[in-house]
Amino acid sequence: MAIVTSKTLIRAVYVTLLAASMAMEAQVTAPAQGNPPPAGVPVPQPVLIDFAPVVNQLQQTTVAMSLDISRLRIEKWKADSTAKRQAQADADSITRNVTTALPTIMDEVRAKPQNLAAAFKLYRNVNALYDVFSGLTVSAGTFGPKSEYAALAGDAEKLDGIRRDIGDKVGSLAAATDTEIARLRTEIASQTPPPAPKKIVIDEEEPKKKPVRKKPVKKPVESKPPDNAATAPTTKGP
Repeated sequence: MAIVTSKTLIRAVYVTLLAASMAMEAQVTAPAQGNPPPAGVPVPQPVLIDFAPVVNQLQQTTVAMSLDISRLRIEKWKADSTAKRQAQADADSITRNVTTALPTIMDEVRAKPQNLAAAFKLYRNVNALYDVFSGLTVSAGTFGPKSEYAALAGDAEKLDGIRRDIGDKVGSLAAATDTEIARLRTEIASQTPPPAPKKIVIDEEEPKKKPVRKKPVKKPVESKPPDNAATAPTTKGP
C-alpha cells in the first residue's frame, strides 16, 4: 500500500469538513491521490439534487405576488387604522424580500445547486415569506374585497407548494451529504498509515562519573619586613 503524504491527508480532511457540497459540486468520485479502486468495484456517484425547476417556479410566483400586492387598496379596507398599518407593513416587507433578498439567494442556489447551506438559506427565506404572505392574505379576506383576496389566496397556495418542495429537496440533499461524509471518512481512514512504533532505547552502560575538580592550593604569602627596618642606620659601639 502506498504511503499517504501529509499533504494528501490535509486535502482529504478539508474535503470532509466541507461536507458533500464540495464533493458533489465537483463530482468527486475518488481522491486525487492514493490508490485507485480495485477493478470491478463500482465507484459511488454523488447524488445530485436538481433545484432548477423549483427555483424557476418560485421566481414566477414571486413576480405574480409582487404584482398582486401592488394592486391592493389597503387604505380602503374595512379595518381600523392599526390593522391597515400592519397590513401595509407586511405588504412592504414582502415586496422588499421578493425584489432584493430572495433573488440573490435564488442566484446562489442556481450557481451552487449542491450546496447545503445555500439550499437551507432559500428554504428558511421562503418559509418566512410564506408566514408573512399568508397573514396578509387572511387580512385581505377579512377586510378587503373578494377580488384582492382571491388573487392573494392563489399566490399563497402556490408558495406553500413550493416551500414544501424545497423542504423535500433540502432533506434529500442533507441525506446525501451525510452519506458522502461517511464515505469520505471511511476512505480517509483506509488511506491513513498506522503510527510508527516508538523506539525504546535501553542504555545498559553505567553512566560515567564526572571527574572531580580539585581546588587549586593557594600559596602562602611571604611577609615582607617593613620599609623603616630596611633603612634604619646601624649603631656602632664606642
